[in-house]
Amino acid sequence: KIALRPRARDAIASLASLRVPVTVVSAGLEHVIGQVLAPFRVCSLDDACALADTPGTVHLVSNRIVFDEENGGGDDAKAIAVRPEPPVHAGNKETIHERLKPFFDEIQAASRTRLLVVGDSVGDVRAAKNVPKDQMLAIGFYNPANPWAHTKAAFEDVYDFLIPHTADFGWLADELADL
Repeated sequence: KIALRPRARDAIASLASLRVPVTVVSAGLEHVIGQVLAPFRVCSLDDACALADTPGTVHLVSNRIVFDEENGGGDDAKAIAVRPEPPVHAGNKETIHERLKPFFDEIQAASRTRLLVVGDSVGDVRAAKNVPKDQMLAIGFYNPANPWAHTKAAFEDVYDFLIPHTADFGWLADELADL
């Protein structure tokens, strides 16, 4: 079962009510992630969403499977491609600014240049690499038992704060509730 961390919905809802732009970057599949984010308006790469038109929207950058619909679709449909090209993966998250350039240009024009990055891998911070920003705070969920994860030192090099991988989003939701 795929689900958001506990209290993540509260944090996203608070950000939406404060009109703070939210972008979710994942190498996962849009079909699945979109369902998990279903309580929120989700704008994917294929949608034309302007910041001013979509307060409270979660902008999703992930991978979409394209199916061959020639034979009527349904159970007979075959996967024929993955979009975007190249697909989002841990090694190219720094391309997020390019993929969402109009969105980020609009944010910058509105003088919204503070960035909060929350991730669970060293590569997640790269999503912010080319995004124009005056300030950035990076918070990492660190799991020392993950056999594919980098060392704690590598996490400390890219994140400002580390929290246990078992933590929920209560720390953010509670702070936002006080605003």
